[in-house]
Amino acid sequence: MFQESCRATDALPYEGGSMMLLVDIEDPDTIADMVISMAIELPAPKKR
Repeated sequence: MFQESCRATDALPYEGGSMMLLVDIEDPDTIADMVISMAIELPAPKKR
């Protein structure tokens, strides 16, 4: 879906932080598709 139009690299968010995936996307529609796809995969909130 959005894999062809983005670049992703491993990066450190700050000194001493753990590695993260830095995604470089310029198209707003592609960003929206990615966020929606990721939100669907999130687990349901736990009851407190």
